[in-house]
Amino acid sequence: MLKMIVSDLDGTFLTEDKKISQENHELLEKCHQNNILFIPASGRLLSGMSHEIINHPSVLYAICGNGSSIYSVKDKKELFFCGLSNNLVIDLYNKLNHFDITFDIFSDNEVYTQKSVMDRLHEFNLDQGIYHYVVSSRKVVESDMIQFIRSCPQIDRLNIFYKDEDTKRKVIEIIKQFSELTTSSSLKTNIEVMNKKASKGNALKWLCERLDVNCKDVVAFGDANNDVTLLQNAGIKVAMENACIELKLIADTITTSNEESGVAKYCFKHFEEFKDSNLE
Repeated sequence: MLKMIVSDLDGTFLTEDKKISQENHELLEKCHQNNILFIPASGRLLSGMSHEIINHPSVLYAICGNGSSIYSVKDKKELFFCGLSNNLVIDLYNKLNHFDITFDIFSDNEVYTQKSVMDRLHEFNLDQGIYHYVVSSRKVVESDMIQFIRSCPQIDRLNIFYKDEDTKRKVIEIIKQFSELTTSSSLKTNIEVMNKKASKGNALKWLCERLDVNCKDVVAFGDANNDVTLLQNAGIKVAMENACIELKLIADTITTSNEESGVAKYCFKHFEEFKDSNLE
C-alpha cells in the first residue's frame, strides 16, 4: 500500500525552468486527498525549495542538503542533522584554494559564496536555469573565507562548480584524502561534498523509522548520481527518462522525463489511489 512518495526536485519533479507542471500540481492535490505523504528530497536547503511545494498540505517533511538534514516544514524545525565540522571544511578549503572553482558553503539554511567567484560565475558553463537559481540563492562572502567558515554555526554540505574534467579529477582526488567525506553530483559541472554518513537514502530510512512507514510502501523518483541511495532504500525505484545511466541501472522502471511530468504520469498509471486522475 502506497504511503509515501519521495522525489528529487531539479531534473525530476521540476521542469527545466524550475517550475511545477500542472500534472505534478495535480499529484500533490491527490496525495493530500489520499493521506499520502509527498517528501521532497533535494540537494537544496529548505530555504531554496519552492514555496509551492513546501506550503502544500501534502508536504510535512523535507530531506535537504542531499540528506544532511531533515525538516518538519510547517514549523521549520530541524529533526535530523549530519553535517561537516568547521575545522574539516577549513582544511579542505586550504587544499583546494588554488583551483579555479567555487567553494559554496551550505550553512544555517543559506548558501554562501566568495564575492570574487560570484563575479565570475558566468564562466562556469552553467545551464541558464541553474545559473539564475544560483545567482538568486547565494549570499556573498566579502570577508576572509577561513574566518567566515569558523563563524558558521553549522555546515550542512559543500558545492563545487568546476570548468573542466581535469580540474574535477584533481579536486576529487584531494577530497578522497578525507575519510569523513563523500561526493556526489546532480549537475554536469558540480561536485557535492558531504559527511560520509549523510545521503538521501539514509535520511529516507531515518524518516521512515520515525513515521513508522515501511520502506516497501515508498516510491522514490530521481535523475542524478545523488539519488542513487534514495532509490536503493525505497520499495519502488523509478528513474526519469532523463536520468543518468547509473540511476537507470538500479531502477525498477523508467518513467517519462521531468519535462513530461514523469513523476505524476507514473503515479497516476500505477497506483489505485490515483486511478480517477485525468492522466490515467
